[in-house]
Amino acid sequence: MAQQILSINFSKQIVTALSIFAVLLTFTQGAPTGTISSSSPSDAYSNLNDEARVLHTVHKETYDSFKLERMNDVDIGSDLSSINVDGLPQPQSRYLVINEEEKDVLVLHRDNLHVFKSFFDVMHMEEFVRDDTNLDLYHEEFAVVRKHLETVVVKVNALLHILGHADSIEQPEENAIPPFNNEQASDLRKVKVMDQLYHYLPSAMIHFSYLSRQH
Repeated sequence: MAQQILSINFSKQIVTALSIFAVLLTFTQGAPTGTISSSSPSDAYSNLNDEARVLHTVHKETYDSFKLERMNDVDIGSDLSSINVDGLPQPQSRYLVINEEEKDVLVLHRDNLHVFKSFFDVMHMEEFVRDDTNLDLYHEEFAVVRKHLETVVVKVNALLHILGHADSIEQPEENAIPPFNNEQASDLRKVKVMDQLYHYLPSAMIHFSYLSRQH
């Protein structure tokens, strides 16, 4: 009988010790890494604004470096104005947020930034397969910009979900953008795309910042 009581008490001690260990383990582990959830529109906008600023900085560095490398940093404004790239989004008026609904502004920027991502997909591949030992190739830099564009698109979708617009979350269709066979024309088109994104991002960032102050 004494042995049975001793056995029961010992079992209780083991259970108690395991419970305490489990609690301590929870405190030491903390939240799972790599999982950031925004529970409010304010938090979601903060994450979106941060990522948009990073995208703008990374893209500008890549744009400036590419122009210096491929265009010898010459004034190419007149050349760019004569280049027509079908499907390239245009910068938006800063007053767009006054005339349009929040959801429509977010969807517009999400879709347009996804189009820019599609252009960077092609630009990345063109650089990756280019065979020229005399040039610094930019496939890695374009891949980084593309990744940040994709992240902004994901964050906009997350924000739409938080705002109750789950019906507006969809995977935009991939744009069929043919590559240029002529390398000089290809370089000019890359500069055109980057120049357009350089002028587009400030308007998107202004809109995101304005909308964030409404929450």
